Amino acid sequence: MHRIHELKVMYFGTPVVLIGSRNEDGTADLAPMSSAWWLGRCCMLGLDDTSQTTANLLRERECVLNLPSSAMADATAFQVEVVRVHVEEELIIPGTDHIDPLKWDPLIMKFCEFFGGAGNLRPSRLAEGWNMPHGLRQPV
Repeated sequence: MHRIHELKVMYFGTPVVLIGSRNEDGTADLAPMSSAWWLGRCCMLGLDDTSQTTANLLRERECVLNLPSSAMADATAFQVEVVRVHVEEELIIPGTDHIDPLKWDPLIMKFCEFFGGAGNLRPSRLAEGWNMPHGLRQPV
């Protein structure tokens, strides 16, 4: 069951990426995001599948990824206020406003593959071109 909770800290930090794509009418679309994972020439983008940028990428099959310098901070990111956070009750440390990092199991991209619970969940399409070994030993 989810519980609405006030968290003391909520930070997920990754580089800001500006995704340039082309709208159906040929005009430019530029969207900021901060969930991109890189390995060589491959990049995994975390996008909402209902966004205009996603529609453009699926249609056009191309985009431009821009990594702005820190001098461009005022021109790139939206600052929003989080008004509500839903957290599974069992993730909250009792009597606190903190998520228990030992209980939280986020989906993580490690070396081209999806991991959770310290185990390899499944390979990603990024792994195919890198000949990543599969059947990795699970921790005992």
